[in-house]
Amino acid sequence: MTSLGRLVLALLALAACSERAARSERAVVLYTVNGPELTGPVLERFRAEHPGVELQVVSVPGTGELFARVAAERGAPRADVVWGGAREAYAAHPELLAAVALPEDASTVAIDPEHRWHATDLLLQILVVNTERFEGQRPTTIAELAAPGWSGGQVVLAQPGASGTAFSVLAGLVTRHGWPLVERLVPHLWLVDDSASMFSLVREGEAAVGFMNEDLATQWAAAGVPLALIYPRDGVPYQVGCAAVIAGARHPAEGAALANFLLSAEAQAVQVREVSRRSSRRDAPPPAGVPALSDVDLIELDPALASSGKAALISTFRDTVLRGARR
Repeated sequence: MTSLGRLVLALLALAACSERAARSERAVVLYTVNGPELTGPVLERFRAEHPGVELQVVSVPGTGELFARVAAERGAPRADVVWGGAREAYAAHPELLAAVALPEDASTVAIDPEHRWHATDLLLQILVVNTERFEGQRPTTIAELAAPGWSGGQVVLAQPGASGTAFSVLAGLVTRHGWPLVERLVPHLWLVDDSASMFSLVREGEAAVGFMNEDLATQWAAAGVPLALIYPRDGVPYQVGCAAVIAGARHPAEGAALANFLLSAEAQAVQVREVSRRSSRRDAPPPAGVPALSDVDLIELDPALASSGKAALISTFRDTVLRGARR
């Protein structure tokens, strides 16, 4: 190849790189902890309605890592929007989130007065029983699991420091019942390292009883997994899932448009239909096969306990477990 030919190829390669870089600069970047079963159909609708907005999706394993990444990039954010995780995590990091009043906020069941987080879903943490493994009368309350005479086997719970679902359960129990019930429950717990293990042990029948997110339990039961869903009469913990525009985002207008779309009736209908997750909208019906919220005794978490008191709550739980192990 001649020197001229090599020069032409080099210039073409440089132009291609420049074009890709320009496209990357224009792209709205979304960090999300939600899985593709939800993000795929919802964002497909967004792209169809906003053909001029290029969207790049980055999956993050958990809420803790999500906010650690946003914090590390503070001052020069690489993303515009975050989606997924409980409002307590968002409320704990107001400095990372832009205050943006979205038109669809008014339709949701929970509104941040500072407009930094925006409610996208309601995620209940319920009890599930593997009907092929469990023998006897099914529990109807969490207090039954903590009774000295409980004979239903170990109750699976993930470590609250590693699992957002388990932390929600713990915070709910302490809010409603106090530490005495948790202390009575500890001897009956099978503590595992993460949410996935907590869910799969009951699904596979290795454990008879455990805590599970309502949407996943509903999907598995509909697919034929032998699970009975139990909404405890003495209280059901829950999370408000959120989205937010990142403070200092490179594309604040497009980011706000994406966040607003996630709250829209159209996006919420896809969420309810595709993954059986409850909508955050007051005007949306529940997924098929689950009770209305008016028929569920939801536990309203103490905000201080769930956000600024998180580390202390986890530490106290660990101490409680250690005391139980010494007995």
